[in-house]
Amino acid sequence: RSQLQDVPEEKVILVAPEIGVPIAEKISYVSDEQLSDLYINLIAKASTIDTARFAHPSFVNIINNFCPDEAILLKEIRHQERIAFLSATLVKRGTKTWKLVDDLLTGLEMKVNLSFPGNISAYFSNFEGLGLVQIRRDIYISQPELYNSLDALYCHKFESIDFDRNMESFEFKKGKIEITPYGALFMTACLTRLNAS
Repeated sequence: RSQLQDVPEEKVILVAPEIGVPIAEKISYVSDEQLSDLYINLIAKASTIDTARFAHPSFVNIINNFCPDEAILLKEIRHQERIAFLSATLVKRGTKTWKLVDDLLTGLEMKVNLSFPGNISAYFSNFEGLGLVQIRRDIYISQPELYNSLDALYCHKFESIDFDRNMESFEFKKGKIEITPYGALFMTACLTRLNAS
């Protein structure tokens, strides 16, 4: 409502029922402000001629699949085209086989105030499953300093892990997380207020 107060009356349109009805049902029992803000921003975008194109009906279901931490994390990454990450691995000596020790080490859990920072890997996996990001392990960002700073951030965490040093070596593998075009559209529709977009 308050987001529409500066919109000229002739620009305000009826919200498509595919968006309006499920939001009306959900908003009544969502107690978390982070999540309710996403619904409110989406319905505001669906309410004007100029912004209705951003409001895809599937975005309601995406918000339904979020926890509050994920809304906070998305707000943090929305202006980044790509995010560097490291995977902590144990590589079998003399082979190319390896096993994962820890994954999607981005450093973001130390920057953002999350209720469950240890779940950040699961949050990014959920984003990928919803089509918002693509987790790339085959390529990485050609800025070594990004990975060097992550290495410095996490190396102490793995100093005490137990493994047979004769058989395996510890390695960080580099990767990147990219925001998909669909993810960028979702962020435009749901993470910004109408008068800020």
